[in-house]
Amino acid sequence: MTPADLIAIRRQVRGIRDVVPVLTLAQFSGSVRYRNRSSNTSIAGTTSDFAHGGSHYPTQGRFIVPSDERTRRPVAVIGLDVIKNLHLPEHPEGHYIEMAGTWFKIVGVLNKLGTLFGVVSLDNQIYIPFSTAVSINGSLTPPDIEIRLQADRASEIPQVEAQITRVLRRQHHLLPGEADDFKIQSASELISTLTKVFNTIS
Repeated sequence: MTPADLIAIRRQVRGIRDVVPVLTLAQFSGSVRYRNRSSNTSIAGTTSDFAHGGSHYPTQGRFIVPSDERTRRPVAVIGLDVIKNLHLPEHPEGHYIEMAGTWFKIVGVLNKLGTLFGVVSLDNQIYIPFSTAVSINGSLTPPDIEIRLQADRASEIPQVEAQITRVLRRQHHLLPGEADDFKIQSASELISTLTKVFNTIS
């Protein structure tokens, strides 16, 4: 999905809150450097609302704030494994790491999140402002944007999904009968999908 899709959902879909974009910079992941150390790390751009969900929050420093987004500020919030992998100080706020040819100031450290199904570390992540990520991504690579949101009421999830489908089909100029070129998943569906994937791997 694209930044324009995000704007359309925010403006046209009713009964939702905490609409949060996550732009994964897959092409730059792995190119994180501090002094003479480098690390394979997941890099994603998001907004200040990302921390409102409760699972991700800073235990040191701060998270991304609206002024970071408005000014495309090169700041980063890092996971605990990033500190270990890059041999950063225990309190790394104020230090700089290099990603995608740009130096980012560390402003916060996330809480310990553990692993996903005991395999993928959720602490080996770096978050930067969404607008900064869009700028870095540029126009040559199609953006890989995931949009997370909450329905005001659980009972209204089917209606919300139907609204989002209509909005995105208009945005993508899909004709009647054409297949969707996007996917909508509820939290329970996502967990089910991931469980199947990891069961297949194991």
